[in-house]
Parts: sequence; structure tokens; C-alpha cells
Amino acid sequence: MFTTSLGEHKARGINKILLASFYLILAVILFIQNREFNTFHVIILIAILGTYIGDIVLMYHFNFGALFFTIGNLSLFAYDFCLLESLGVHFSQYWWFILVYVGLVGGYFILEHFSTHFKIEKKDRLKAFAYLAMVTLHGSIGTTMYFVTDNKSAILLGFGSILFMLSDYVLCSYKYSFNKESSVHKLNTFLYFAGILLIAWSIYVF
Repeated sequence: MFTTSLGEHKARGINKILLASFYLILAVILFIQNREFNTFHVIILIAILGTYIGDIVLMYHFNFGALFFTIGNLSLFAYDFCLLESLGVHFSQYWWFILVYVGLVGGYFILEHFSTHFKIEKKDRLKAFAYLAMVTLHGSIGTTMYFVTDNKSAILLGFGSILFMLSDYVLCSYKYSFNKESSVHKLNTFLYFAGILLIAWSIYVF
């Protein structure tokens, strides 16, 4: 957050690479130490690796970075389903994540349409909302985990997914804002790294 406020691309880039490497290494170590391994657990490593590559590439090429984040988001979405099913929590117990999903994506669409503070450019609307739609998939399921299971891993994963999702909504708002507030950019940084660290740490408490 401090290097973000400096406005120096190089300093922030170095810091970002170090933080991203930290959560990837943490995830790999915890994955190796996990004694309750199931095949589907590999999916969360794919998700974290995707976000790691996205973090690095995003600094140089926004679209390619977003592509790797999309892989990470979809992998987390698939992992959520697998984890809940393995815990005996079936779709009938958390189907209402669809309502959360529609409310978040639809609500943001309406907010952007009527907002006087930010406006997504026409050439970017499709890809911006397509990306938000994908990150909201695992974020909306994350909101259900606290209510449908008492498994610590799932709950930690859920909170991490929510923060991850919110960071992208904040980032989109910042990117297309008429007045770029540094505090909003800092909030995006905080939400994202807090979220991805919780997701990585959730591997420990299976």
C-alpha cells in the first residue's frame, strides 16, 4: 500500500513480485504438507499459479494478465464446488449463491450506468463486465460458505474469495474513475493481497 502511494512503477512492481512469490510459495509448502490430499486439491494450486502469473504479466500487458486471472478465477470456482461436495454440502444447500451473483453483477451494472464518478468506456465494457462476471462466480459462492459449513478451510477460502472479488470491483471503479483517488488504489491492493493470502492459507486447515 505504501509503494502504491509513491506512484513509482518500479518500486511497486518489485514489491508486487515479492508479495506474489510469497503467497505462491506459501501455497506450495502448505499443499505439500497437507495430509488429507484429494486429487481435486490440485485445482487450487492451478488457481493460485494463475493469479501469480497474472500478477506479474499484468504489469506489462493488461489483457494477458487478465487472461491468467480469468484462469485463476474459474479454477477457484471449480474448486469451491469440489470442496463443498467433498464436505457433504450439496448444491441444494447453497444454490442461493446465484441470487448473490445476480445481485452483485446486476447491481454494479446499474451503479456504473447511473454513476457520475466513473464510466466504463464503450470499447472496454464487454471485457470489463465479462471479467467481473467471472470473478464474481467464486466470490458469490464464497459468501455462502460461512452459512453452509463449519469447516475452517472452506470458511477461510470463502472470506478470501470475497476479498479477492471486491478488489476487482474496486480496481474496475478506479481504472475508469474520472478522479483517480490514491486511497481507492490502496484499497484494491489491500483487498487483493489479503484475499489471496487467505485463499493460500486455507490449504493448511483441510
